[in-house]
Amino acid sequence: MHGSLLDPEIDPDALLKKLDELQQTRDDHPEHQVVPQATYDEIRRVLTDPEALQGAPSASTPRALDDFTRPPGTIFLQPSPALSQFQSVISYCCENQLVTAGELPPTEHGFRLFVSELLDRLRRFGPCDIRWIEPTLLKLATDLTDDKHSFPDKRPGTVTLADRARVFIIGDWATGLPQARNVADSVKAQLSATDPSIECHAVHLGDTYYSGLEDEYKYRFLPLWPVDAGSRVRSWAINGNHDMYSGGHGYFDVLLKDPRFQAQQGSSYFCLGNQHWRLIGLDDSYADPDAPSLAGNQVDWLEKLLAPADRPGTILLTHHQAFSAWESVNTKMVQQVTGAIGDRQVEGWLWGHEHRAAVYKPGVKYGTYNNHAAYTAIVGHGGVPNLVSGPEAPPPPNVVDQTSIEWQNTDNYTVAKDTWSYGGYAVIDFDGDAASIQFFTEVGKPRTNPDGTVRQPDSIARVR
Repeated sequence: MHGSLLDPEIDPDALLKKLDELQQTRDDHPEHQVVPQATYDEIRRVLTDPEALQGAPSASTPRALDDFTRPPGTIFLQPSPALSQFQSVISYCCENQLVTAGELPPTEHGFRLFVSELLDRLRRFGPCDIRWIEPTLLKLATDLTDDKHSFPDKRPGTVTLADRARVFIIGDWATGLPQARNVADSVKAQLSATDPSIECHAVHLGDTYYSGLEDEYKYRFLPLWPVDAGSRVRSWAINGNHDMYSGGHGYFDVLLKDPRFQAQQGSSYFCLGNQHWRLIGLDDSYADPDAPSLAGNQVDWLEKLLAPADRPGTILLTHHQAFSAWESVNTKMVQQVTGAIGDRQVEGWLWGHEHRAAVYKPGVKYGTYNNHAAYTAIVGHGGVPNLVSGPEAPPPPNVVDQTSIEWQNTDNYTVAKDTWSYGGYAVIDFDGDAASIQFFTEVGKPRTNPDGTVRQPDSIARVR
């Protein structure tokens, strides 16, 4: 089965070639130019930036064009609004061409259009009709700046969590790639096998690729989400930077309006809890997708939730990280959250954004983060393949030391000469005053130690 993300939109060389073709088309047809040249200059800058390219792992044995059994040859998903918007548009064009060529059935096509309509929209001057590309790119840029979706600052109340509950945590999942589909299948199987007396929830930690278009939710997220319509399982989703690259309209108007997410009541932040435990999901991407901060009245809302001396055990959920052993972190969001926590601790803090899975040792101090959570982990390996073979880009100097890592995902598979990490998710089990977390691979295998033995779930202890 074809993935909804295709090689030409992930490979920087292919993207650069398409950019060259489009700019040549612009030169030939100036009457159709509506996008400022600065937008194309920014896309080119990202595609040619040595530091950015260093972070785009490339397989030594690229797959054939019709081989969708393994990840694409290059994974290039930079946090750039202009590039992500360009990838969304090029994805549309490439998938249209596959449909009209008979290589991709319309039922698998990522956008809701009939083949007859596609014939009218396809390229007439270049890789795709400039009369469609130019207005679409302009609209995406406008949505992100002047026409961004309004922020529903609802100060949501706490939704009741049963004393016995199971919560599936899935991060950076909405790619439509085989890894994401495997994760969804594995979660769905676990949901089916869970005792009906245990209340279940599924949480997405953000990022719908490439830029959170309405159609990307309709065809890369909602049909593949592991919770079926009408299920007893409640669904939740905070937004990530990619959700906001088109102004957040798809996130707020498509995803959060789906009946499966109705408990969230249209808010991009939420609290789910009982007398023992609660999960607090925060929106750190609305104000500026790549400069994380808490929009609206979230800081005051969070401070009030954390103020009581006898508060329940608290696990925070954000898209962006509090600190990292791989990336430099210096964000207003971390300052705001740690300020709300104050001189106490919360029990846990989970995030995505980085496309990997890892658990840190207690006691990390980094910038304004001073051991503010007893348990911290990355759960960002839901849908973006992670290549682990070949030379690894050295981390920047201002990161957490690797010795601070308690565990990281080492379950890998090999295709030809390339080694890839399995994708996966985490499961939190609540039982009265007790809570534990376990990580699973995309094929449902519990996490393992370096010697291959199964690693038991981590207990998330109450901070007294």
